Amino acid sequence: MKKIQNNIQNIINQLNTSRFLPIILCFFIYIFCLALYVNTTSYGLSGNDDDTFINLNFEKYSVKDVFTQNILFNNDIKTYYRPLLALSFMIDNSISASPSIMHSTNIILYAVCAVLVFIFLKRYFFDTTVSFLAAAFFAAHPVNIFTVAWIPGRNDSLLCVFFLLSLIFFLEYLKNDKTVFLILNFIFFAAAVFIKENAVIIMPLCLMYWFIYKKRINKELFIITLIYSVIVSVFLVLYKNFANLWTTPKYIILLLDNIKVLFDYYSGVYLFNIHFSKYISSKFFVLGTVSFIISIFFTIFSGMSIKEKILYFFFPLFMLISTLFVGQIFFQGNRLYVPMIFMLIPFCRFLTNIFNKKIVYAILLFLILLCINMTFQKQKVFENELTYFGAIDREKPNYEIVMANLYSYNLLKYGHIEEAAVKAKTIAEITHYKNPYNLYVLSILSMYEENYLQAIEYLEHITNFDNDVYTKLAVCYDKIGNEREANYFYNVVLKLNEYNVEKTNEIIEREKQCFTKKSKISY
Repeated sequence: MKKIQNNIQNIINQLNTSRFLPIILCFFIYIFCLALYVNTTSYGLSGNDDDTFINLNFEKYSVKDVFTQNILFNNDIKTYYRPLLALSFMIDNSISASPSIMHSTNIILYAVCAVLVFIFLKRYFFDTTVSFLAAAFFAAHPVNIFTVAWIPGRNDSLLCVFFLLSLIFFLEYLKNDKTVFLILNFIFFAAAVFIKENAVIIMPLCLMYWFIYKKRINKELFIITLIYSVIVSVFLVLYKNFANLWTTPKYIILLLDNIKVLFDYYSGVYLFNIHFSKYISSKFFVLGTVSFIISIFFTIFSGMSIKEKILYFFFPLFMLISTLFVGQIFFQGNRLYVPMIFMLIPFCRFLTNIFNKKIVYAILLFLILLCINMTFQKQKVFENELTYFGAIDREKPNYEIVMANLYSYNLLKYGHIEEAAVKAKTIAEITHYKNPYNLYVLSILSMYEENYLQAIEYLEHITNFDNDVYTKLAVCYDKIGNEREANYFYNVVLKLNEYNVEKTNEIIEREKQCFTKKSKISY
C-alpha cells in the first residue's frame, strides 16, 4: 500500500515539474466547461433579445453596416452599439440559424475565458494547483450562468476574452519590454471596446499596473496613454449616439435603479444569491452589505501590498460603476463577470495567506462542487421561453407587467390553457384591462373558448394594431357571420401582405385552425 502511495506521489511530482502540465490543465478546464453546460446545446430561445439576434445575417447586413449602424435591434435601440457582438451572431447564423449553434458558441467562448483565467492567475498570482482550482471555481460559479445559457450573454464572454488578452499582454510588456506585447495589448483593447463600451476601463487599469511595476512618469507612458485615447476616440466617433446617454431622462431613471444592483452583484458572487428578475428586495441590500464587508475582510488579510489591495478591492467596484453609466439596464441576469476575476484574487490570496495548501485545496474543491450543483439546477431556467419568463415572474409575481404578460403568453403557447387564463385575468385586474399585450392574450383565450364577440371587444381596445390583430379580427367576424367586417379586415391583411392573395389566405386559414377546443394552440 505504501509503495502504491509512493508511486502516486512520484507521478504527481513528475507532473508538477512537467512543462506540459499547464497545457494539460488548460485542456481539463476547457472540457470541464463543456461538460458543465453541454445540456444548454439542446435549449431553445428564451424570448429575451435572442429571438432578435437569431435573425442577424449577412443577407441583411454587410460588415460595413455592423460598424456604421446599431444593427442588433434593427436600429431601434440607438445606444446599443456593439459591432463585434453583432458580427459574432452573423457568423453563427451563416453556419445555421439554430439556437443550438449559438448555445454551442457561448459554451466555447466561456471555456476560453476559463482557460485565460487559469493562465492569468498562474502567470501572475498563484501556483499551478491553486490557479487551476480557482479557475474551475470561476467556471462553475452560478453567477456566470447568464453569460453561457442565455444567448445574448456572450457579450460578456467576448469582453472577458479580449479584456484578459489585453491585460496579459500589457503585463508581459511591463515584464519584458517587448514592443510586440504592447501592440497586441492595443489590438485586444480595441476589440474589447467594440464588444462593450465599458471596456474603456482597461485603460486606467493598465495605467495602474504601470505605476505598480514601473513607478515613473515618462515619454513612454505619454505615448501609451495617447494611443489608448485615440482608440477610445475612434470608438466614440463611430458611436454616433453616445451623447444620447447623457441627455435622455430615462437614463437618469435607469441609473437610479442600477445603483441598487451593486448590492445584488456582490451578494451573488460571495453568497451565491442568484436570481433572474429585476426585483430587488430589502434582503439584497442586507446580503450585499454583508458581502461587501466580506470583500473588505478578504482584501485586508490577503497579504498583498497596499497598492495591490487598493487595486484589487476597488477595480471590481469601478468596473461595476462604469457599467451603471452606459445607460443600459443592469441587473443580476445582465451582469458581466470580469469583476469576479478580480474578486477572486484577494479571496485566494487570503486563503493561501491564512491556511496551509491542503486546507486551501479542500476549500476550493468544496466550493467547486457546491457551484456545480447550483449551476446545473439554475441553467435550466433558459431551456425555453416558458421556463425563462416563469422563473422571472415567480420571484415576484406581476412585479414586471411586461414579463408577466410574456409568461401568460408562453403558458398559452405551450398548451397550459387554464394557467394562462388565470394569469392573464390577474394581470387584467391589475392593469384595469388597459394593457395592450394583456388584451391580446385575453383575445386568444376567448377565441380558444369560441367566444368571438368577447375576443373582438379585447382586440378593438388594442391601440397598436398590427397584421396579427387584423388577422384575428377578420377571423372573429367571419366566425360570427359578420361578412362585411370580415371582408374589411381581410382586405386590410391583404394590403399589409402586399396584395399576395395566396399568402393572405394561408394566414387566415392557419388562424382559423388554431382555435378550436380540440386543437392545441400553436403560436
